[in-house]
Amino acid sequence: QTCTKPAAASGRVHVAKACDKAPIARPRTVPVSRRDAAMMLSAAAMVVGGAPARAGIFGPPKEEVYKAETQSVLDSVKETLALDKSDPTREEKINALRKETA
Repeated sequence: QTCTKPAAASGRVHVAKACDKAPIARPRTVPVSRRDAAMMLSAAAMVVGGAPARAGIFGPPKEEVYKAETQSVLDSVKETLALDKSDPTREEKINALRKETA
């Protein structure tokens, strides 16, 4: 590539063989074979995909929470239905069950 510089007094154009600016340094790239790329990709997939997917980061998955809450309600219903009609705590447990399911 050539650079052009105007001459100071003569008005002529001077064509230089090298520019005053330093050439732009290009980063070197290292070629990676297909086998090496596949090995790196599979290693990364094993590291990332090694743990099962979780719905919540800090807690149990939503499905497990849902199952536990549903089982708790079903247990309360069974317990309330099993109470004798003359049980003095029956009314209290029915009201607690209504609040739990509302």
